[in-house]
Amino acid sequence: MSGQRPIALTVNGSPVAAHIARSTTLLELLRDRLGLTGVKDGCSQGDCGCCTVVLNGEATKACLVNAAKAHGADVLTIEGLSQDGRPHPLQQAFVEAGAVQCGYCTPGQVMAAAALLRRNPSPTRQQVLEALSAVLCRCTGYIKVADAVLLAAARLRGEGAPRPAPAGNGRGLRVVGTPLVLRGAMERALGSARYAGDRRRDGMVFAQVLRSPHHHARILRIDAAAARALPGVLDVITAADFPLNRLCLFDKSFIDPNATIDLPLVPDLFGAKNIGGVRIPAPSPRRWPAGPW
Repeated sequence: MSGQRPIALTVNGSPVAAHIARSTTLLELLRDRLGLTGVKDGCSQGDCGCCTVVLNGEATKACLVNAAKAHGADVLTIEGLSQDGRPHPLQQAFVEAGAVQCGYCTPGQVMAAAALLRRNPSPTRQQVLEALSAVLCRCTGYIKVADAVLLAAARLRGEGAPRPAPAGNGRGLRVVGTPLVLRGAMERALGSARYAGDRRRDGMVFAQVLRSPHHHARILRIDAAAARALPGVLDVITAADFPLNRLCLFDKSFIDPNATIDLPLVPDLFGAKNIGGVRIPAPSPRRWPAGPW
């Protein structure tokens, strides 16, 4: 195959051979080629840690590793952590300790913790927090996540640590003060929960957001002709296609920059609206080729 190279590696205990483009990342190989969507794509640039896997025994952000450099490597993802259909003690502890919330970063947290416990079966809380610091979580304060890792560590050492006791309220209530298992928590801890980016259909169309590399630049013009001519590209959509956005805000730069807008309204993009005395025609809808997508 022109422009591609063969690689062979072990993923979750099974040998894998593939031909990949030179630019393919380990994250793309795992998600797009092998269907291991428990490895989440949160940022594609090494900031969030949602794509953390265990690579040759070390917690590694898969989006930062060129897949070719994983040739001959051993990779463990969240899908390979459980055995014989039983959750790993880490996954069970995450559920019991209430460490799972939205669950998008949970696979990365679990894999970072798994790498830690492999090299250090008896970590301190500070060591757990340091290991988790490479995986960003916007739902929690990391307290319950650290509790879960310490609970799993104790169980893996054979100490038989019990499920965290309810905080209680001193009034004998049955529900208030009692920890409840979040619905869908185990699926999220196992990495089997499906998010929008994990779904695939035949003929599916993919969109790629391209941002300016200049933080404070004002974009005066975008020439997308060359991009539209690329094979497989259906269209290139810019802000010029949506002069009226859906948030009831109006960008005056698409009309008279000196215009005064009195009353912004949600527009009908396929008709026209009178806004502040200025009549703005709606953009013509794109005519994409018919297809199964």
